[in-house]
Formats: sequence, C-alpha cells, structure tokens
Amino acid sequence: MNDIYFDRHGEDSEERAYTRIDFNRATVGNRWLERTWSGFFGTTNSLHAKGHETEWVVAQNPEFSLCIDGNTIAPMDLGEVDVSDECSELGASLLITQSGAGVEVSIVTTALHEVPALVRRVSVCNRGSEAITLDSVSSDIIGW
Repeated sequence: MNDIYFDRHGEDSEERAYTRIDFNRATVGNRWLERTWSGFFGTTNSLHAKGHETEWVVAQNPEFSLCIDGNTIAPMDLGEVDVSDECSELGASLLITQSGAGVEVSIVTTALHEVPALVRRVSVCNRGSEAITLDSVSSDIIGW
C-alpha cells in the first residue's frame, strides 16, 4: 500500500458512492452508509449510518475468522494488508487482501450508488501446495 491519498468523488459526489484510501485508513461509502478499515490491520474500525448519526462499531474488530484444518486464523495471523479500489455503474468498491499461513483472504465491499446498502463478498484461496479443509468461515465479525 502506498501513502498517496485517493479521493474518488465525481461531479455529483453527494449522490455517488465513493472510496478513499490513505496510509492509515481505507473508506467506502455512499450518501447513507460509510465503512472504514484500518490501513495497517485491515479490520473495520467504523460502520456509520449517516442520516441517523449511528455508529455500529466500537474499538478494534476481528473482522473475520477462518478455521482451516482445525486451526483458527484471524487477520493478525496473516501478512501485510493490500488495499485497492474500483468504481462501476453499480457503485464504488474497496478490495482488501491479506495472505499468509498458506491462504489468501480477499474482501470486496461495494457501496451502491443508488441504494442504501453495502454489499460484501469474501473469498478464501489456498496458496499452499497441499490440500486444506476449510472447516468454517465467519466473514463479518464486528463489535458493537
């Protein structure tokens, strides 16, 4: 990850979904919702409903948990966090990827332009040479 600040606002920024990435945090949102991650840990540190000024997250969150071959793996068990973004006709997306312990976890969160929703997709990929058993996945663990 680099320390360059990206701001993906267009002419109608109040109406469009957006992403922001800097060294310390990554954010995706729209006019209704905003979710922010720690740029270092890759874990959610804010989930905010804008119209009601509601904050649904407190402190550091485990974000996700995997159980592979009987061993629990959390974000801190994986390596460096890689963050990127993209924008489409549907919305703005933030991609957070972490690799380590023979697996790669990718989380894509999309803020939709015209709907008060954040859509989340999580994928787990075996990067090792041996077969693994994915016993369980908790893909969105946040404390509130």
